Amino acid sequence: VVREYGTDYAERRHENLGDEVIAAFFGPKGCTKKTFENNQYPDLEGFKGRIASMSWVPLPADPKYPDMMRELDAVFAKHQKDGHVPFEYLCEVHYGRFS
Repeated sequence: VVREYGTDYAERRHENLGDEVIAAFFGPKGCTKKTFENNQYPDLEGFKGRIASMSWVPLPADPKYPDMMRELDAVFAKHQKDGHVPFEYLCEVHYGRFS
């Protein structure tokens, strides 16, 4: 749904910004990267809110917004278990001292 309705999803994907670019931001000493699971299991309202908060999806005034919300309802209905769907992803944290 996000790929179909997203305004610039492909361009904003975090994979487009490699670790070497982030390390260069910190300077010659670079940085350390840690990865954490960040699983969430929202209900329908939380699921739709999470998607709607993404900067690359249409805003409510966009003509595509109602269709996107209907598709989100269908995705939720298909994948929900006990009224929740899994949002399983990883959080990458880069940290270090600026050089």
